[in-house]
Amino acid sequence: MAKEITDWVESPITKRMMVMQDLNENTGVTKMDISTGYFTNELPMNYTKNGEAGIKEYESSMPDSIKRLRFDDGESIWYPSTLQTTREVIFPSGDTYENVSWHFAKLKDNKEIDPKTIVDCKTYLEAAKLVNGHSLSAKF
Repeated sequence: MAKEITDWVESPITKRMMVMQDLNENTGVTKMDISTGYFTNELPMNYTKNGEAGIKEYESSMPDSIKRLRFDDGESIWYPSTLQTTREVIFPSGDTYENVSWHFAKLKDNKEIDPKTIVDCKTYLEAAKLVNGHSLSAKF
């Protein structure tokens, strides 16, 4: 069972207090930067604590398009998040973390992206709001 960490921390990318944290017994502290769409886990991505072997193994099955967008904060490696439901996907593109773009698309029945439905978004959150069934806007 994960123990919740309630403190928000500063994004190493934007310097804004937009990083949520959670403590997991298998991966240690997991961080999600909701301002950029990037995430990291203490294990294996914190190379100052765990060495670089875990990162190489973690990246071994990762697409090059995600690896080239990684961000090194001097302690951990951060990667852009992807999100896929049964009908939709959010994915990044770009050459580096400094010029990442976010996209939303619907999936065909064979789970391939339908190129006619791709929507270019300015931020990860903008793309996430397009996902069917999202609940990112609070209504009280």
